[in-house]
Amino acid sequence: MLDKALVHGWVLDGAGGGRKLTPETAAQALAERPGQAAADRPGVLWLHLDRSVPGLAAWLEHSAGLPPAAIDALLAEDTRPRCDSWPDGLLINLRGVNLNPGAEPEDMLAVRVWATERFVVTLRLKPIMAVRALDERLAEGRGAHDVADFLAQLAEGLTDRMAPVLDDMEEALDAMEEQAETDHRQVEIDALTWLRSKSSLLRRFVAPQQAAVARLAASTESWMGDLARLSLRQTVDDITRYVEDLDALRERAAILKDAISQKQAERANRTMYVLTIVAGVFLPLGFITGLLGINVGGMPGVDSDMAFWIVCALILAIGIAEWLFLKRRGWL
Repeated sequence: MLDKALVHGWVLDGAGGGRKLTPETAAQALAERPGQAAADRPGVLWLHLDRSVPGLAAWLEHSAGLPPAAIDALLAEDTRPRCDSWPDGLLINLRGVNLNPGAEPEDMLAVRVWATERFVVTLRLKPIMAVRALDERLAEGRGAHDVADFLAQLAEGLTDRMAPVLDDMEEALDAMEEQAETDHRQVEIDALTWLRSKSSLLRRFVAPQQAAVARLAASTESWMGDLARLSLRQTVDDITRYVEDLDALRERAAILKDAISQKQAERANRTMYVLTIVAGVFLPLGFITGLLGINVGGMPGVDSDMAFWIVCALILAIGIAEWLFLKRRGWL
């Protein structure tokens, strides 16, 4: 099963590096662990698996020794960030922005973690940049030293990759606000609505991740070191700031949308007002021309050469009188 499911596998040496595993060596390292004394066992074993591979649940239970209830939680279709202490280890679900080509960042990817003092299993459905970075750092000798350090680096990597996405959203909103100050008609309401929806989708998972990482930092596991806890608390502060930024983005987008809608309504009202005034001025003039245009006998001025000019002068006089009336009433 490991030949299809294994994405990354390492035995950590405790100094930032380790031994990279193949499916065969990973199975061997996993099988050797229970049979050795704690002092003779290899370093921390990390297996990163593709959770879409059939038969993974049975392998996790019988070969990796995970509790069945934990396996159900790890393989659940849709989960929110969480951190739960179990008698045998920690169950952690975290989310990261989707930075894969052609994907939307707000379609956040889940990484599920089962961690004990010397064994870590991570599960993913699609590639996650933060996990790939952990693999690269181990290859360079700059990786995690133990499980606590591994979890701290994972949480930090997932969090750090949110910053460029939020910066892009803030820059887009800043540009819209500048456009609205010069000409609100240049701002696309659909783009503003999409930006607000994107911030809401991100906040849906970032906010509970704040609580999950905080619970991880406060866990009572004996193998959680002080440096790892300090790093996790710093990550909690970063996530808190991102949640506040997302809230501010949503509020700014809502205010900008309301302001644009109000300006559009005012512009429509002014247009309707002008059309109403024009219609009011031409209504009596149209009545006179319509009345004089009927083809019946007895129309005055039919035989007079001056009748046309008299009618024009009368229409002009009525128009001026209407303008003076509207001006005096303050409607112009």
